[in-house]
Amino acid sequence: MGDFHMSKLTKLIFKFSLLLAIPVAGHAGSITLGSLSSTPGSETTIFLPVASYLAKGLADFGITDARVRVARSHAEMADLMKQGEVDLFIDSSISALIVQRQSGGHFLARRWKKGISEYHSVIFVRKESGISQLKDLGGHTMGFEEPFSSSGYLLPASEMIRSGLSLVPVGQQAQSMGVGYRFTGADENTLLWVLHGRLDAGAMAGNKLAKLAASLQDELKVIYQSRTIPYHVVVVRQGLSILLQQAIHQRLLEMHNNSHGQQVLEAFEKTGRFDDIPANVLRNLQSIQLDPVLERQ
Repeated sequence: MGDFHMSKLTKLIFKFSLLLAIPVAGHAGSITLGSLSSTPGSETTIFLPVASYLAKGLADFGITDARVRVARSHAEMADLMKQGEVDLFIDSSISALIVQRQSGGHFLARRWKKGISEYHSVIFVRKESGISQLKDLGGHTMGFEEPFSSSGYLLPASEMIRSGLSLVPVGQQAQSMGVGYRFTGADENTLLWVLHGRLDAGAMAGNKLAKLAASLQDELKVIYQSRTIPYHVVVVRQGLSILLQQAIHQRLLEMHNNSHGQQVLEAFEKTGRFDDIPANVLRNLQSIQLDPVLERQ
């Protein structure tokens, strides 16, 4: 019996020693933030102060260095996280959702970028268009901003598909009674093309439309508003130490309470704060079906 208990104890000690041997970051002694961009230099300038701020509060975990890795696609970033080369990914919630699903990571916090915590997308038309609801869009044309725009494409397109509409390239909608779509390149273009009749409808963030079309209330109407989702979020990679995750989470949530943290947040594209994602808003984000939309890219 004594040998049996000693065997169990030895096994527990062995397992614990293995856990201690697992590195807590992609590079021993460092924490790495990830971003998506085609200009790595500028992204590093933006994200490195945040990584450095986090590193200074994580000395108890052996972290003394901060790094930034920039990827050019969601798939590349997901691979970096799966390989342990990126610990945290901070981006718009739809991009973060794609990376989270592809990498197996999970959501850690919400970022108030430019003081905005959450948003919804809207679909709008000219008032005299005769279009009053989503189902009326069949056979008409639709403008989206660009393929990787969260508010100007991914979110509204996923909502349209969820409601039963089909999206087809402009020119094919008459035959299929689908919604013919094209990318305009900018929200401003989407608005102008709808106003001038080049498109029947357009999509963008509700706050952006309110800003761009403040003086056009008599000419436009919103026919659909999406669910509310976080503006920007933080994704943590799978396999990072739970205690380290908790420490990072706490450090992020306390940034706005001290002068150094406030300075870093202000320089980080006027971020107001980090906080926990409200449960209902997180459910909205997690329920989004992106596969049918991404298949069209």
